[in-house]
Amino acid sequence: MFLTTKIFNILLFLSTIIIHLMIIKKISNNNKNTIVFYLIVQSILSVNYRAVSMFRNEIYLSFFLSLLIYFIASKDLTKYRFQDVVKISILFSLMIFTRQLSLIIIFAFLNNAFCSKIEI
Repeated sequence: MFLTTKIFNILLFLSTIIIHLMIIKKISNNNKNTIVFYLIVQSILSVNYRAVSMFRNEIYLSFFLSLLIYFIASKDLTKYRFQDVVKISILFSLMIFTRQLSLIIIFAFLNNAFCSKIEI
C-alpha cells in the first residue's frame, strides 16, 4: 500500500506539471524561454519533492487547481453552458475535499467571477 500511494503521488505530480505546461503554452504562445524557466523553477523547489515523498494533500490540491485553471483558460468566459458549471463545481468540491485551504482559492475565484460584473 505504501509503494502504490507513492507511485500515485508521483503520477499526480507529473500530471500537474504537464497541465502547467499546457497552461503556459496556451498563455505564452509556445515561448520556449517561459517553459524552460518554469521547469527550472519547478525543479529547484524542495517543497515539491517533500510533498511527493510524504503523504501530503498539497499534491491533490495542486492537481485539481491546475485542472480548474486549464479548464477556465480554455473556455470562453462569456458563454458558460450548464456542463461547464457542473465541471467547475465538481473541481471545486474535489478541492474542498482535499484541504480546507482551497476555500480561500474558491472565494478568490468567486470574487473575480461575480464581483467584477457588478456595477455599483
